[in-house]
Formats: sequence, structure tokens, C-alpha cells
Amino acid sequence: MRQFWFVAFDDDNRTFSIEGPMTNDEPWNAAVSRLKEAGRNIRCQTPPLQASREQLRQKAVDMGYTEAAVSVVTPSLTEMIDSRVRG
Repeated sequence: MRQFWFVAFDDDNRTFSIEGPMTNDEPWNAAVSRLKEAGRNIRCQTPPLQASREQLRQKAVDMGYTEAAVSVVTPSLTEMIDSRVRG
């Protein structure tokens, strides 16, 4: 089973977060999709583990992003967004 990092970018706030390593990003991708549907400018990447967390962090910083204090995307965001849409 392939392991990778999950890097989420919030292009509105110019922040990023790194999750993982992981083998299944489906819940995170669902959250990204819901956030986009809600009007957020969020994107993600899944680089392989050959890149270290520090290398990924430095690349994002070099691109002008700041590491977020909390995760940019979490699977629980999907439930929160869905409940707001239904409510």
C-alpha cells in the first residue's frame, strides 16, 4: 500500500497544512470538494513519502504560504459543512 503526505493549501488565506503519512485520502478529498462547493479556494497535493515533511514545509513557505495553526482540511469539515447546508 502506497503511503503519501496530504498537503492542503488555502489560497484565500495563503496558508497550508501537512497531514500524514497516510494511505487513504478519500475523506480529505471529500472535505476539499465540499469546501470548494461552499466557495473556498482550497486545493491539495499528495506527494510521496520520499519528500520529507520539512522539505514540503519549506517548499510551501518558499511559495509564499504560512503554515496554519490548525489543519486547513479535516474530514470532519465535511460533516460540519453538510449540516450547515441542511440547517
